[in-house]
Amino acid sequence: TTRDIASRAGLSPAGVYVHFTSKEDLLFQLSRVGHEAARDDLAAAAAAADSPPHALAEVISAFARWHAEQHQVARIVQYEFRHLSPDHQREVLTLRREIDGVVEAIISDGVATGEFAVSDVRATALAALSLVVDVARWYHPGIKRTTPEQIGRTYATLALRLVGQQREQRMAQLPPHFGPQRQQLVQPLAGELLQMLQPRQQPGLQHAGQIEHKAADSHAGARATMPVQ
Repeated sequence: TTRDIASRAGLSPAGVYVHFTSKEDLLFQLSRVGHEAARDDLAAAAAAADSPPHALAEVISAFARWHAEQHQVARIVQYEFRHLSPDHQREVLTLRREIDGVVEAIISDGVATGEFAVSDVRATALAALSLVVDVARWYHPGIKRTTPEQIGRTYATLALRLVGQQREQRMAQLPPHFGPQRQQLVQPLAGELLQMLQPRQQPGLQHAGQIEHKAADSHAGARATMPVQ
């Protein structure tokens, strides 16, 4: 609840509304910051890769792992979208299309180089991102059959299969570890929210991470993305 978030931030319940006009505005700001961070970090991961298969594996593995590690945060953004106002929905949808565009560009590049066999780039990108988004729905830390690391590798493999990569090719592209881009996905959210609150900050507000954690626990908002159909 908003009261929970205010308590963690060291604010009175009414104090939250000094910085956010409503619960919907708080949800929107969380979603906006998160989507922008996801777009920028995935684009950076793609740009750092040396080939379209490598780029696709890096982007999908990092994003899938994030959806597992931050499953509460991701679930909020994915399934609370309907509570945004029409104007805010349109703004978030624009950001989601830009994230879709990162994956579409990778696949288009792979088709152009002959490394991917895809007849419909947009549909293939949507399928790959839909797989990733769904991780937030079913994953929780109590699941013993898999880990975020395994999920990342599995979903990277699935994405490479979607674009027609053979087994030997897929194995060569799977990242042995996940680079710094993945860990950066959640950090801009906490940092920017802290900046939002700092102008009239009260003494009890000490850690931006507290805001993010409680936002996840109370289903107030988060940073993640859902492909646009």
